[in-house]
Amino acid sequence: MVLISLVLGILLALGGFFVPTTRLVRLLVGGLGLVILLGATVGLVGNAQQHWGMHRVTTTHTNSVASIASTDPLDVLVYQPSKGPRNQRVYTYRSTTTNRQQTTAATSQTRNRVVIGHTTTATLTTTTTSWQFRSRFWRAMFTYPGRHTALIRQQNTFELPSRWVTLTPKQTQWLKAAVKEQAKGVRQAKREAVAKIVKQQLAAISHPTAAQRRQITAKAQRAVTQELQKQAPKRAAQLAQQAQQQPAE
Repeated sequence: MVLISLVLGILLALGGFFVPTTRLVRLLVGGLGLVILLGATVGLVGNAQQHWGMHRVTTTHTNSVASIASTDPLDVLVYQPSKGPRNQRVYTYRSTTTNRQQTTAATSQTRNRVVIGHTTTATLTTTTTSWQFRSRFWRAMFTYPGRHTALIRQQNTFELPSRWVTLTPKQTQWLKAAVKEQAKGVRQAKREAVAKIVKQQLAAISHPTAAQRRQITAKAQRAVTQELQKQAPKRAAQLAQQAQQQPAE
């Protein structure tokens, strides 16, 4: 509507001053055209700079997220290395709703925050504040030149379980290789520990039967497995710390 007013004001102003008619009519029509033209111009500037006809609207959405680089025993929230502020990092994750890879917006109005260890479910809460039209009248007024929404700020908060870690793509690749190497070492340590326990217990028996050997071996395997499971969180924390100390890019 404001564009129509702008064009109408131009036509009236030109027509009023240049169309042959009486001086009074030219002044009235031309003056009306200038007033409409001025009003439309002020409206355009006011909407663009002062958001006339709009008000602030804040919305909050919370969605479950998953890692795009799950490496047992760790899940990774990947971010792109940059020289900007930490809260403006671009994070990459997978939405469990759409099962698609997504990234946070890379704009000056967007801020990101990561909280690890205070939940059992990985979620992303996005709080968006934007300018929106107050009514249909104002929407109709600025339908063509105006923006229906204008972002003011956006806050992304990742709340992640303790098994998560934030890494760059390069650090993630290092972690994947390190996890495989660690798993190989754990399997070797388990075999050696079981063999040692079995040897010690069999040495205390004069003539162990096959059934006794199987029983001792099974019991040793359970004991060693339980001990390794207790140590798993410590090993994961060490891996996470080492991965974060690797070059970012």
